[in-house]
Amino acid sequence: SFMAPHPGFASGTSLDSACWELKSLIKALHARGMEVILGVELSCTAEGTDADPRPLSFRGVDAATYYRVLGGEGLLVEHPSGAGCTLNHSSHAVKQLLIHALRHWVSEYHVDGFHIKGVNELQQGRAGEKMSMSPMLEGLLLDPVLMGVKMFAADIPPEEIPSTPHWSLLGASNPLFGRDVLNFLRACPPSSSPSPRSFSARLAGSPDLFTPGPASRSLNILSLAGGASLMDVLLSNVVPSQPGEAYAEGAPTLPSLENRQVRNALTALLMSQGVPLIEMGDENGSSQVWVGGEGGGEEGEAAQASLFHWDALQEGAKGVDLVTFTSTLISLRHRCASLICEPFYEAREGGRTLKWSS
Repeated sequence: SFMAPHPGFASGTSLDSACWELKSLIKALHARGMEVILGVELSCTAEGTDADPRPLSFRGVDAATYYRVLGGEGLLVEHPSGAGCTLNHSSHAVKQLLIHALRHWVSEYHVDGFHIKGVNELQQGRAGEKMSMSPMLEGLLLDPVLMGVKMFAADIPPEEIPSTPHWSLLGASNPLFGRDVLNFLRACPPSSSPSPRSFSARLAGSPDLFTPGPASRSLNILSLAGGASLMDVLLSNVVPSQPGEAYAEGAPTLPSLENRQVRNALTALLMSQGVPLIEMGDENGSSQVWVGGEGGGEEGEAAQASLFHWDALQEGAKGVDLVTFTSTLISLRHRCASLICEPFYEAREGGRTLKWSS
């Protein structure tokens, strides 16, 4: 559903348990000073294509209106991910559906923003052509209710970020931040290591990607796609050559060098212009590499790898010092207004200048 939390996530058994529990959770997070950014998929539904028809949503209502179809053949277009059918974002009905869905999450659940997957599809017309001025994207960003919340695109390639319509309202996951910062800290070989200029650009909010700004359009993430945690990345001897390339697995230990490197990486993240995003577990040096335990086979290993070990936060555990260090960085960021200012630093005389020294 576009407008309801999954009932399976609730601890209660009544029909409205999921709604009330999620509202209570968001209220508690707000009371602790944390914002809630909801991840949403707006480019497809789970319905099957003509090769595997599963009328779960709009297929049985008006498929030709809600979905993209192959010209002249009337066949529904499969989503690039293989997850289902691609929505027709040039349709007024689809536009209203998605806008009302996001309004619902803002007005009823009080979420603070959205991390949107499939922004490239939102810019496409009925035949899949890319529109320079997408009515769907414009409607979402300029809606009077949604203009007051944060919007981030989840999967725009770095070379397309500068040309994506944004009205200074749409941010994006910065795929170059983690690559350039981590490779710089790890002193990678010259062929793959970013220059000091690239590293400084990431710390300054990536103006090469997000000009004219504001700097808060850059969602800075250290852990790239591929499932590796920050600790696994730093333990790996494999250098990623492209944003999003998976890293090799490393040993799930916390050596002193990697411990210092995790602190360096977290410092770079929280002292940079833009919006920092910390993956759960990175703040205490968790590893996603499976090292044994109950269960066997690939499924058992994957389940073990994805677990968050809460005992790592207990007093005396090896991850507690790193959690304290991360908390100190967050407090420092809140006290330093210059780190969260919207405009980019400028090189010209009279502007907000940023000087580097070594």
